[in-house]
Amino acid sequence: MIGLIDSGVGGLSVLIELLKFNYGLNYIYIADFKYSPYGNKSLEFIRQRLFELVNWLIEQEVKLIILACNTATSAGVKEIRNHFNIPIVGMEPAIKPASNISETKSIIVLATPNTINGSKYKNLSTKFISKTKIFN
Repeated sequence: MIGLIDSGVGGLSVLIELLKFNYGLNYIYIADFKYSPYGNKSLEFIRQRLFELVNWLIEQEVKLIILACNTATSAGVKEIRNHFNIPIVGMEPAIKPASNISETKSIIVLATPNTINGSKYKNLSTKFISKTKIFN
């Protein structure tokens, strides 16, 4: 069984793609509407929430967890990977693939402040985007 965590429903696109492969696996999708959106929450709050949700998914005997949320990945994937002994896949803005198909290397990224200010985004944007402009 695979567990997916999202702060809302954006990660449903990840689940839909997984279902297309018809691996015969079962999935648990957590849409954390109670605390959505994560983008305006503190990093400490998001990390604590992820620990709670991952613990619950492990109690459900999932074998893999996907953080189907850019903000959750940016805020806490490193910490939960270090804490739990289960494979954890994180999501991040698709900067590299977008950059690969862009002739100008200029792309638009829609992301929360926590994602934009995180080290994952900064590393990716430095590597793959020629110019960055952030709109608030």
